[in-house]
Amino acid sequence: MSVERINVEPVSRQVEQPHYGVPPQPPPEPQGQQPYVHAYTQAQVAQIAAANKQVQHRAALNARVMALLNAVSLIVSARILLLLAVCFGFVLALQAEGSQTKESIAVLIAWSVLTVLPLVILDVLARSPMKTVQPEYGGAR
Repeated sequence: MSVERINVEPVSRQVEQPHYGVPPQPPPEPQGQQPYVHAYTQAQVAQIAAANKQVQHRAALNARVMALLNAVSLIVSARILLLLAVCFGFVLALQAEGSQTKESIAVLIAWSVLTVLPLVILDVLARSPMKTVQPEYGGAR
């Protein structure tokens, strides 16, 4: 589907390009008539309206797509952060198991308590439906 460009300037404002060697001719003066305010036919007006409607439709569609992509990127970034935290928790667990020192176990516990556990709690709370509390008004019951 191709969109044709429409010249939206009134005819009276358009200036013709002069031919080589011929001076431009001024437009004829209207005699006893009002000058044209709009020099569009009904078909041109319909084309302009259709083009404006199509531009507005595309702008609305682009806004909806951008909002959707923004929401998807927020969700995916939170999931990737949780995935990385859990993966590094497993890496720390394997290192703590291999070295079996008190310091490595303390790092594993600190990572689990301070990073992995809060992320898991936030993820679980985000999945559960939120309960809304209705405010009580002092009106008649």
